[in-house]
Formats: sequence, C-alpha cells, structure tokens
Amino acid sequence: MALISGSVGIGGFIFTPILSMFVHAFGWRQAAFACGIVFMVVGMPLALLVRRSPESIGLLPDGDRVHAGAADQNQHGRATEEINFSLAQALRTSSFWFIVSATAIRVIILSAINVHYVALMVWKGVSEQRAAYFLAAQAFMSVPSHLLFGWIGDRVHKPKLMATCMVLAFLSMCVLARVHSEWAIFIFIALFSVVESTFPVNWSTVGEYFGRKNFAKIRGSMSFISTWGSVIGPVIAGAIYDHTRSYDLVIWSSAALLLVASMLYASVKKPLRPIESS
Repeated sequence: MALISGSVGIGGFIFTPILSMFVHAFGWRQAAFACGIVFMVVGMPLALLVRRSPESIGLLPDGDRVHAGAADQNQHGRATEEINFSLAQALRTSSFWFIVSATAIRVIILSAINVHYVALMVWKGVSEQRAAYFLAAQAFMSVPSHLLFGWIGDRVHKPKLMATCMVLAFLSMCVLARVHSEWAIFIFIALFSVVESTFPVNWSTVGEYFGRKNFAKIRGSMSFISTWGSVIGPVIAGAIYDHTRSYDLVIWSSAALLLVASMLYASVKKPLRPIESS
C-alpha cells in the first residue's frame, strides 16, 4: 500500500509539468480530452491486470504460498484463518471510531495547509515563486516518506507509529509558527510530510484489524466521514485568515488538533473477534 500511495506522488511529480505544457500549448479543453484518451488506451488495459485477491493466483496474504494438503496454514506454519468484520460489527468497535476521528483530523489539517500553502508562505515573507518551489519540494518528499513509513509499519505497532507521526507533525507546526528562515521551512516540510505518509499505514491497519472480506465497505464508510475534512479545513482556515489577517491561529489550532489525533491513534487497539450471528 505504501508503493501504491507513493506512486500518486510520483505520477504528480512526472506528469503535472507535462500536462501544464500541454495546456499552455493547446488549451485546457484539448488537454482534458487527451487525458480521457490516455485513460481509455492506457488505464483500462492496466486495470484488467489487477487480480481480486492473492488466493486467485495461488498466494496467501503477505506473500505466503498455499501448500498442498495444508491450505489452512502458511509457509511458517501459522494458521491463516482470517477474522472478517461486517460493516455493522466494525461500527460497534471503538477502534473504528478512533481511526475515523484521527483520520478526519489529519485530512482537515492536510487540506487546510495545502490549499493555503502559497498564501501562508507569502504571509511568512516568502515570494510566491519560492513558495511554489517549497510546495513542490513537499510533494517530492512525500514519496520516500511513504515508502519509509510503509516499511516501518510492517515491523512495529501501526497505531503507535501513526501516533508518533502526528507528534512529528505537531512539531512541524511549532517550527512553522516560530521560525521565519528558509532552513526552518525545510525542517517544516520534512516533518509535515509525515501527515500524508500515514495514508498507507492508516488503511493497512483497517485491513489488518477488520479483515479483507468487507474492507471496501468499511474503508468507504470511514472515507465518507473523514473526507469531509478536505472541505471543512480550507474553508475554516480561510475564514480565520479573513477575520484575523493572520495564519497564527490556523497554525496553533492545527498543532493542538494534531496532538488530539496522536492520542486517538494511540488509543486504537485490535478489536476482539466479532460474534457471529446464528
């Protein structure tokens, strides 16, 4: 999931300049039409290569192979029985709501900062051109950080890792609020990139805790709630700036919310096996 998540940043880093040149040369309508053609010619055939599950190609999750006569065990002798929650069962667990709440906070802050990024940097005394450079640097930083935290997430307790990432993001807000030099902005970029880098760890935790059978419904329900943060965050940040002519309150409010998100992630525990209805 870290590779998939990181590829979004790679795609944006590679194709955004190409698309920008195409729009400049031919106009946005022609560019949009060309993107549609690319989706059909390249995207659809690639989508046909996606398989439904590891079992459909003779594998078990995590790369383990099915052995003849021992389909209920993986190559290390561990039972492969998977615990699957229904959506209704997941909704009755505290872990579901802790993850949803922490994710919503993360989305609110990430959206607010990214939408107001250039304006915020200009308010800090950076030129618009330089601010755009910093934004591109942050997008580039997200790629290795996605891979790094995905790798770490397979080796440590995932909720605690996400809680730690939120503390690092809290420190990034402190740096952004107090320091005005460019080297400090680079420290902010490095620390704040972990907010987006928890994406693969977040959703792999959902699969690990609630199973794969109803993963799409459970994740979709979580996203339906948390994605509203991408609407709420930028609007509230803009309203605060319009009222105060300053981003100070936005930054310190974000810092406080990140600590709340950290505590929520730290409170997530693997739910008990669901009680099957008779």
